[in-house]
Amino acid sequence: MIEICEPGGEQDVRWVMAALRGAGEPELDAVPWARFTDECWAPDVVPGLLRALSDPDHASRSLSELWTIVRNEGTSDVTGALAVPFLLRIAADPAASQRGELLNLAAEVGHREHFGTDMRASLFQMVDEQDRETIDGYGRTVAWTCQAAREAVTADAPLLIGLLDDSTAPVRANAAYALAGALMPPPEVTAALRARLAVETSPAVRISLVLALAQLAVEHGNSDVVAWTAALWADPGSPPEVRFAAALSWLCATTEPVPDRMLGLFTEVFDARLAEAMDDVPWPNHNLRRGGLAAWLVAFLGDMPDVQTDLVARLAVSPHPALRSSAQRAAYALASEWRSRTDAMIGLLADRLHDADPAVRRTAARHLVRAGAAVASTGDRIASALDDPDPEVWAWTVVMLARLGDARAVEPLADLLSRPAYPWPEPRWHPDGNPDPGNLLPAMSPYAERLAPVVIARLADMSNGWQRLRCDLLQGISHWGEHGAGAVGLLTELLSAPNTDRPAAVSCLARIGPPAAAAVPILDRLAADAEPSLLASLVWARWRITGERAEDTAAALAWLATMADTGSQPLRLLADLGPVAAAHAPVIRTRLSADNHWRTRVEAAIALWSTTGNTADTVPVLTALLDESWEWNPFGSADTTVVDHLARIGPAAAAAVPALTAFLESDRRIEQWGWDNPIDWDQRCRQSATAALRAIRPAPR
Repeated sequence: MIEICEPGGEQDVRWVMAALRGAGEPELDAVPWARFTDECWAPDVVPGLLRALSDPDHASRSLSELWTIVRNEGTSDVTGALAVPFLLRIAADPAASQRGELLNLAAEVGHREHFGTDMRASLFQMVDEQDRETIDGYGRTVAWTCQAAREAVTADAPLLIGLLDDSTAPVRANAAYALAGALMPPPEVTAALRARLAVETSPAVRISLVLALAQLAVEHGNSDVVAWTAALWADPGSPPEVRFAAALSWLCATTEPVPDRMLGLFTEVFDARLAEAMDDVPWPNHNLRRGGLAAWLVAFLGDMPDVQTDLVARLAVSPHPALRSSAQRAAYALASEWRSRTDAMIGLLADRLHDADPAVRRTAARHLVRAGAAVASTGDRIASALDDPDPEVWAWTVVMLARLGDARAVEPLADLLSRPAYPWPEPRWHPDGNPDPGNLLPAMSPYAERLAPVVIARLADMSNGWQRLRCDLLQGISHWGEHGAGAVGLLTELLSAPNTDRPAAVSCLARIGPPAAAAVPILDRLAADAEPSLLASLVWARWRITGERAEDTAAALAWLATMADTGSQPLRLLADLGPVAAAHAPVIRTRLSADNHWRTRVEAAIALWSTTGNTADTVPVLTALLDESWEWNPFGSADTTVVDHLARIGPAAAAAVPALTAFLESDRRIEQWGWDNPIDWDQRCRQSATAALRAIRPAPR
């Protein structure tokens, strides 16, 4: 449905542009740029960049800067609408460079923010509710900008129709994309698109023409589009890319279930040629370029896990390695979203761990390693990759088995940590993400005696990239307790060394306990002039190692807890002291109030319960935080810390049962913000929630 909004005064770019068009051919100097420019950009920046687009020496950089300004993070700036007529005219000049990109930018200004995943329900959607509700700092809605840009495209439809016959394929594809977004296109637009489709030879342009025709029909209520696209994708005589585009269009035009024949079509036409063509089609967002065609298509289908699982299984055995890799990314995405799909998708990834193509095996390993304990059911298949000749696949296999505490990882892990060079590629923007090789040691504590000398030697030499694992190895030793005693000398040296992670070293010494007594003089020396956050760790570590000065330690931590810049750390350490710190309950209580940060409230409630056994004041706080978290991101903000302590509290925490039960009964995972391994995160949360329910509602004897 096309909306015609009421004018918004001189700040309404729609009416300003209409007036400019009424005055004749657009001129840069006639545009009131200053009226629509905020404090981030000078009024002459956008017109200056538009002029520079005609200079071959500056065109590329100018276009990049224009994208940043007028389409910042996927949302259209009002100056973008003003720029559309000029972008179109520059793109029409055969002598201009990057003409397809110019057309793409002009078209994108009229679009909603769609740099996330486009699905069948939204691929053809130009404006959404967020655009209608979003108001910029000048009282203008984003929808006004989109409408103005689309009206500008409509006004220049004849120019764009002429570009459908351009000699350059990217120009033709993006001209079709721009015309598909015209607000009220004249009838000759559809006629021109159909005429071009009849003679077009470029696969990317053919796809773009079909999508453009379908989008115009869907937006303007032409019901014939369903029958037309159905006949086209089912026609074996049509080119594969045309059938593929028609299938996408049919899915966008109807809410009918995906026919099994269509899944067969996708499997049939998927090849490297189609993937290459889709790279040049303007409709899909950057996720296609990042994850590949298979990953994009599976996401495009939307919330249809049964159909998506079927399609992934078919594409994962494609004869084309790049498509097999892309299908694996789709498999991981499905497992990340749906708990019920985890075993099947992890099994699929484990199978590809033995693919003939090393790039496919690396893709499998990079995704499996992010799944954490969810790979346990495929442990044997993973272990069989320990003889993989690819160093990266081998190294990820060692990490996976080590995280499982698998005995087969002991000698390979010792070998891995003894290698002179860090075996993983530099962190980078990659379709497979940046897997974390950390968390190597906690589950390997039964084999600490064998591994401790290797870990200590590695910590002593962090050259050739190994420094990226320093913190993880220190934290890992802290999980070993007294088994890490052999590292005390090295940890003590680290405390005095520059550019080291002192809090991690201190924590590690504290967890080792009495065998770390040799480090106490260094701890005392550092405590003499330490900043508050480090001081809290130092005094706590001294108590953990010696058992001395418990009351003094509690008093120091309580005092540090009153300081604004120490956060929740002193409260967490007070909880470790237990009843010894009960006298400081009044200080802890002050941190329970709702005006404190949620993390502080969590640690205060835990500290109060740990030191006094109080449940009347602590359980409501913990349960409320869990309920708040469930409303928008279960176990996201409160972390598993809340759930783990509710389990320790036991039956007195019965108020938490509804939130825990709802979390466990949901099939859809809700990803923790900032957590790159949603499957692993969700598995941990489920384990904590299950243990908490068992503790709160113990089974009768």
